Amino acid sequence: LRPGRGIARCCLPKVALAHQVADSGNSMGNNPSDGRLDVAEVDLHERRGDIVGAAGTALQPRQHFDESRSGFALGGGAAAAPLEAKGGKNNEAANANAHGVELLRQGQHREAVRNFQVALAHEPGSVQILNNIGLAYAKMQDFSSAYEWYEKAYRQDTHDVETLFSLAWVERKRQRYLHARELFQKVLDLQPEHQKALYLLGDILKTAGDYDGAMWHFQRLVRLDPHSIDAHVSLGQCYEQGKQYSRAAQLYSHALQLTPGRTDVIFLYGKVSYLAKQYKLAVQQFDRVPDSDTRAFEARTHAAKACRELELHERAVVNAERAAQLRPHPDVMHFAGEEYLRLGDQQKAAQWFSSALDLEPGHASSLLELGQLMYRQSRWQEAEGHFSRLWEIDRSNAAAIK
Repeated sequence: LRPGRGIARCCLPKVALAHQVADSGNSMGNNPSDGRLDVAEVDLHERRGDIVGAAGTALQPRQHFDESRSGFALGGGAAAAPLEAKGGKNNEAANANAHGVELLRQGQHREAVRNFQVALAHEPGSVQILNNIGLAYAKMQDFSSAYEWYEKAYRQDTHDVETLFSLAWVERKRQRYLHARELFQKVLDLQPEHQKALYLLGDILKTAGDYDGAMWHFQRLVRLDPHSIDAHVSLGQCYEQGKQYSRAAQLYSHALQLTPGRTDVIFLYGKVSYLAKQYKLAVQQFDRVPDSDTRAFEARTHAAKACRELELHERAVVNAERAAQLRPHPDVMHFAGEEYLRLGDQQKAAQWFSSALDLEPGHASSLLELGQLMYRQSRWQEAEGHFSRLWEIDRSNAAAIK
């Protein structure tokens, strides 16, 4: 994590730049004193389920926090700000730059670039103008070009933290995570309390499976900003991966005190409560996840299993049926059938086992349960048919043979 000082010249990920954080939910500071725009003004939301590890191989998603809800979703770095007019060529540079800034705000990115380049012709070494050009290309999602201009700005001033941060952010957007790690660390070498860099470096480490390294960064961020929801949630995910479920639950609970309506955090709190065998608390949290949410199916299935553990079989059935409505799945249908058996309703149980088999004719568990149910009802031919199908699927199945 402490690489050499040189900036590697690899193509950069997609980045955005800027400073004055536009997301009202972002508690992060790090705004430069020169009035540059914040990367938050580049509307590039993302989900992080495809981070690659040190070897460059894709890792499976690990409960990644949804960046689109966070101020950290948008990069950071130098951005458009008017130059101070000093007369002569400097005045012409200031005017062209100011016009470019206005065009950028209007979404006329290519016209903005042309104006910034006019300004640059009068002020060739201006870090601010170079960053503005990078920002314009980032808004066009041409991240290779954005990196190229940020790197030019960095060469002019190797101690400009926000330009360096923008380089790192671009690399991360292009999934060049090893180089992004190096650059984020350089940012922290220059400014140890740079909160966005702490978060994003911690996130890269977490996704690569370096939970100890990630926790160090998130813990530092929590100390710097006790109200940072993202830091609490990410730290909780690290504890969850280490099976320290009670500590993870405390962090999720605290995050919900800060923002009670965050459904993604509610779901995480319910899931870790389930893993900690706090089934009553888990059900309470899963019940708060609306059916319209993308996590609703998993919330209903977990709630159903938690209700079974609590021997609340009627509630288990309700949750299983809701899950099946959201996404028909043979395992969920089989679960509903089992719960109806526990409630003594053999007819409903048979219907759900049959539904599972309609969806997946070779669903072994449902074949066995439905065969046994038919057997107990003295419906010998139907029972034999289900057991025979099961035996054809698995000739070593002792229950089917018996």
